[in-house]
Amino acid sequence: MSSPPAKVTIIMIVHNGSLLIEESIRSVLDQDFDDYELLVVDDGSTDDTVGIVESMIREHPNHIRCMSHPDGRNHGMSATRKLGVESCSSPLIIFLDHDDLMTPSALTQMVQRLDDHPEAMATFGPNQRFWTDDQGKKGTQEAQAQFMGLDLDRIAAPPGITALFLSNSSSVPISPMMRRSAYLDVGGYEQAFKGMYEDQVFLAKLFLEKSVYIDARTWIRYRQHDGSCVAGSFKRSNNAYYRHRFLKWLRNHLSSHDIRNAQLSSILESQLLLNRSLRRRERWRRVLKLWQGS
Repeated sequence: MSSPPAKVTIIMIVHNGSLLIEESIRSVLDQDFDDYELLVVDDGSTDDTVGIVESMIREHPNHIRCMSHPDGRNHGMSATRKLGVESCSSPLIIFLDHDDLMTPSALTQMVQRLDDHPEAMATFGPNQRFWTDDQGKKGTQEAQAQFMGLDLDRIAAPPGITALFLSNSSSVPISPMMRRSAYLDVGGYEQAFKGMYEDQVFLAKLFLEKSVYIDARTWIRYRQHDGSCVAGSFKRSNNAYYRHRFLKWLRNHLSSHDIRNAQLSSILESQLLLNRSLRRRERWRRVLKLWQGS
């Protein structure tokens, strides 16, 4: 007879993360909560990521699994997270990036919060941002607690904090724990968003439909480094382009789901207007880079 599923599955997607993934996995193994599985989903890595994960599986076979797309190729963040959810059956799930860390009591406290509040479909708290180089060496900048800009230790009913993180990208939640049923109800990640803003697309879907608990405690340490997806987008001067895709998607989503909220709509339109000028600046930066390189 097969054993029942773990209460929590931590889904960690990764693409060429050999330099940082071990530290992230260790932060999961150091949890004071034991009823979990860590599912590492490789997205076509060409470095030693899978070898590192497999060596850790040999040390902790009861807690870690590793899988890849059937064709072994890179499919992007959204499709890879979707594969992870389809491959687990835990009632609670959390997505942890391969370069981020969990505080030791994160799982215990998040599970307790959702057990105490059955009306909440997810929970998160302010993250702690810390700086390293691409190989994990600590930077000179001190770690900083995320400023959420809203009341904490409470239930947020739809549309939740969608308007807040729309107007202030620094307030975007990192790695909420959610009920798997809620993830499925809102349709999961949008596979058209392979990277950049794929998280905000999903969070908007979640907050617009489900109640969430906003906690005051810090559960996730959010690594800042030059090799991250976000840092790379700013280096390539295309972040405004990707944000434009997200904003246009959100406008269409609100319309197609007949979601009417005056404050949210007003902020969305102002962000679209601001983004237009930012995209113009990015185009000039790219032209300048090409001219300087010629």
